[in-house]
Amino acid sequence: MLDGLYDFNIQSPMGNFSPIICLKTTPNALTGYIELLGKKHEFKDGKYNKNQIFLSGNYSSNFLKIQYTITGYLQNNTLFLNAKTSMGTFNLQGNKRSC
Repeated sequence: MLDGLYDFNIQSPMGNFSPIICLKTTPNALTGYIELLGKKHEFKDGKYNKNQIFLSGNYSSNFLKIQYTITGYLQNNTLFLNAKTSMGTFNLQGNKRSC
């Protein structure tokens, strides 16, 4: 089941970040949010098929604007992602936590 919160760690040239991704499945779409630097960015047009996901969008805060395309899959309680962003491409692993 994809639904849940996932904790990630990103090491980038701008420093280390610890985003949280919340995934919620509906019969027709993948929704949720990405929380980074204390700001939540909601998405509603993601797609999923069994344990695979796809979403894209733009994240912006006061000093940071990131365009992203994310693909990935869930294996056990670990979400493996490939995030292509305007800051580079990242392969990430996030652990599911209890809500």
